[in-house]
Amino acid sequence: MSKATLTTFRIFLSAGLVFLFCTFSAAGFAQNTYKEPTRRFTIDLPEGYKMAPQKNEYVYQFKGQGPGIMVTFFPAKNETEMFKMALGLMKKPMPDAVLQGNVAKMELNGNPALWGIYKGTAQIKKSRAQAELFATAGSVMLKDGGLMFYSMYGAKKKPGWEGKLKSAFYSIRNADTPVTGITNIEPVQVK
Repeated sequence: MSKATLTTFRIFLSAGLVFLFCTFSAAGFAQNTYKEPTRRFTIDLPEGYKMAPQKNEYVYQFKGQGPGIMVTFFPAKNETEMFKMALGLMKKPMPDAVLQGNVAKMELNGNPALWGIYKGTAQIKKSRAQAELFATAGSVMLKDGGLMFYSMYGAKKKPGWEGKLKSAFYSIRNADTPVTGITNIEPVQVK
């Protein structure tokens, strides 16, 4: 990737992030904060989201009016391995998933992270019909381990929910620390 392309990517990504934060702040985007009880992480979820009953001590599923969010904690992984795990989850229902834009490598609230959005199709259960879907995949290395973030949603929900899911991901941080923002953004290849 040329230096000019990389600079342009950083400018557009930075402008988009500023727009998202300003839009949600100005629009009164209500969030509720989930603080993991053993202090593994903190995340700000869209309004009305609650954690579903936990079946595994490392898997957290959050449900609300929109797409479900799954966060998985790993005591000893790195952000690239966790991101690849999210891609593996996505490829099961969406084997033709294609990256939309670039995977962004960043410092998220002081922690190394990766983020990407994918588009593909999935077969609707008990039907021959196909549905166009989007999936968000992210990973963050925190002080006590890493988190994998994953959500899948239909094309009709993309305009209303993509920004909310991205905002939730951008809020992931170590327990009892504030959201400090995103720095050092650059596109990377993850295969």
